[in-house]
Amino acid sequence: MNVPTLESERLILRGLVETDAHEVQRLAGAFEIADTTLNIPHPYEDGLAESWIKGQQETARLGKGLAFAIVLKSENRLVGVMSLMGIETGHQAELGYWVGLPYWGSGICTEAGHLVVDYALGDLGLLRLYARHLSRNPSSGRVLKKLGFEFEGSQHAQIRKWDKLEDVELYGLISAKHIKSETITHLVALNIIQSEECDGSGEAFPHIISRLFEDGAMTFFSMCGWSKQEIVDRSLQIASSLIKSSQVCRVNHSVAVYCKLMQSQADLAILDMRLVSWPENDSIATAKFQISMLKSERQPADDLCVANTGNSNTILMRRFTARHRGQAGHINIQHFAQSADDACRSVASLLGVAPADRLLTFKEKIRFRAEMHPGDCAFVRCAVERQAHDRWLISGEMVRLHDEALVCQFQRLMELPIDEPDVGTARQSPLLDKLELTLNDIPPGEIVWGPRETYRGTVEPMEVNSDQNLSTRALWDKMTRALWSVQNALGASRDKMREEKLAAGASMFQLQFHEAARLGTPLVIRSSICGRSDSSLRMQHQVCDARDNSVRIEARYVLTFFNRKTGKRSPIPSFIAEKISDV
Repeated sequence: MNVPTLESERLILRGLVETDAHEVQRLAGAFEIADTTLNIPHPYEDGLAESWIKGQQETARLGKGLAFAIVLKSENRLVGVMSLMGIETGHQAELGYWVGLPYWGSGICTEAGHLVVDYALGDLGLLRLYARHLSRNPSSGRVLKKLGFEFEGSQHAQIRKWDKLEDVELYGLISAKHIKSETITHLVALNIIQSEECDGSGEAFPHIISRLFEDGAMTFFSMCGWSKQEIVDRSLQIASSLIKSSQVCRVNHSVAVYCKLMQSQADLAILDMRLVSWPENDSIATAKFQISMLKSERQPADDLCVANTGNSNTILMRRFTARHRGQAGHINIQHFAQSADDACRSVASLLGVAPADRLLTFKEKIRFRAEMHPGDCAFVRCAVERQAHDRWLISGEMVRLHDEALVCQFQRLMELPIDEPDVGTARQSPLLDKLELTLNDIPPGEIVWGPRETYRGTVEPMEVNSDQNLSTRALWDKMTRALWSVQNALGASRDKMREEKLAAGASMFQLQFHEAARLGTPLVIRSSICGRSDSSLRMQHQVCDARDNSVRIEARYVLTFFNRKTGKRSPIPSFIAEKISDV
């Protein structure tokens, strides 16, 4: 068997030749390479590379394996090796790889992996690939996940390396030619367990776990293109389910639901689902659902495919409860903002970003269109477009389930750590053509009230995400406190607003991130009023480091007043207008 030549934008993969021995010895001889691979020795003695290359050439001749030299075009030199080992014709092979230490973190391994995987499952006609890595080398597992491999289990004390027994993680990838149904695992829901969903000890009720899985299943079908009306009309019904819990799910825990289509027949789909902690990905429960597809003329084997999830599709479903309710009885806007944040993280996950990876936001804008009430469900759908090498514009909208009313729209400019250079070509969606929202700043206007200190505190451990930066939920909580401080200063206390049968809420929000607020940072928020209309105020928060007054985050928004009973806009109340009469 001849080793083919494969090519991508940055790489050429070819067969090994004797003249590669020097680079193989130089790169593979680094201790870090030997330390994180299963079989490479250290020190890498003279003559070993030449002998190994001859062995790989003989293995290829016998059709039992293929070793590819990974050549970086810009340097015209070998930077690593990727191999198909133990080839069983028509069945399977093991994928192995290493990349030289100077090239770690550049996405080369992932880019080469796509070439080899496509060749193995396409040209060679293999049905399965598998790969192993040391349990203490999770970065190798992240590469495999980006290639579509799924975790299959751990092998304890599987190999002896340097007189020490090592655990090994096993991953597998099944060819779509073998399983016609979509086998990619998709993130279909993100949620935070609320106190009313738990018993007295803080553990989530069993029916809450079931509901999370059911919501995730419905989201999966929406991602596959099923209309909201089909779902509402009960065209999808759960025929049977089996749920197994491996650990307790507790109050305030962030959780995610992943879904995979295992089988699709004429009127029945089988979904394999798992509930995990977010972003740690520790397993909490697993479920297998049989879904009856009624009142539909679809051919599910063709339609149940979400390979184009990067286009505008439903990313997650969110069910709102009484805990999310604000002062006017409808859902507080900060929960819409949190849903937008969760949707952006879901998009990042679908693009291959690990849950714990750092996600940097530069700008965000939200426009609120309609109200939601406790008990309502909404779908969030998104489109993504690459703006620069590492900057991505995610556009989305939240749509109410029962009447498909547009609830809110959002856009976020983010930095995503994605290695592949060809991922993220324009993916703007026709579903979002009506999204008349851009990241142009809300004009600041001239400050006519304030600035006034409206919040002071420190970023606490419970308020940070995995990269130790202030989380979106905590940021919105702090800004909500600042807003209430402004309203109290204007005489619009909760009791006064209730007495006047009024409510206030943001109709548009713009965030500008200058610098991250990290764990332990002392913060002060200064708030101002910069303009007004008949029924709204233009306001501004500056989230500053209390030590040097540097602005970390700037928020501009339009605060609109509503009649509690009718929900319609109301003029700015007189007791507020008097205090800002000079605006």
